[in-house]
Amino acid sequence: MSGFITPPRHVDFRAKKLFGGMGHIVDGAVAYMDVHGGGPTEPHTHEHDHLFIVTEGEAASGWASGKSSLERMSHSWSRDESRIPSGTIAMV
Repeated sequence: MSGFITPPRHVDFRAKKLFGGMGHIVDGAVAYMDVHGGGPTEPHTHEHDHLFIVTEGEAASGWASGKSSLERMSHSWSRDESRIPSGTIAMV
């Protein structure tokens, strides 16, 4: 997995930037999570949205609901499913 890095404040998660800015697209990257999970170590937001695609197994994540940091929405999906969560919603 040449060129992949673990971003700051993430664990068991490797990403690689694919390209820089293109019109309204800020950048593109691909990331792999460890089989037992991985990702941010604390809730955070981005100025851009994400695109998650499950290529093997299942994935689950959560996002703050916007009403309270204690209220969370949980999402799970299976192989060949995808989601595009807003980058402005804190991932938990």
